[in-house]
Amino acid sequence: MRKILIAAVSINGMIAKDDSEFTNWTSKEDKTNFKRLTEKAGVVIFGNNTFKTFGNSPLPNRLNVILTKQKDLVNTFNEKNHIWYTDKEPADIIKILEEEGKYETCFICGGAQIYSLFIKEDQIDEIMLTVEPIIIGNGINLFENYEKNKKLTFLKKIDLNKNSFVLHYKISD
Repeated sequence: MRKILIAAVSINGMIAKDDSEFTNWTSKEDKTNFKRLTEKAGVVIFGNNTFKTFGNSPLPNRLNVILTKQKDLVNTFNEKNHIWYTDKEPADIIKILEEEGKYETCFICGGAQIYSLFIKEDQIDEIMLTVEPIIIGNGINLFENYEKNKKLTFLKKIDLNKNSFVLHYKISD
């Protein structure tokens, strides 16, 4: 299974001002691209804080895997809304998804704690960053408390509009 980190970042590498911010600062083309890619994959992985920025509403036409430590939610599955709340480790989540045999790709969609957790456990194969023309001061970095170096191989650049573009990388090591 391909595990792709997908994020929108400001030109100074921020993904949000704070934990409660919805990414309403991204372009409509970014939102369209995100929807197209994640619906095709069929599964998205979020942290509970990021999920809350959507008003706790699942993204339609996708399995929404929500990492949480909230005891009353852990290991619950809402089949109607396609939401699975879990406190499992990234490798265990990926193994379960692979065993289902329904998904070839999953998207890790944030926030910084989840991105950091997955990269620390070598559970990211590719990174797709939409770079938006904005500077966010005192915000949240893409990764938090990540100290290792990772080499990336550039795959392609996708222009979304005259100001926004996607940088697509493969993790090399």
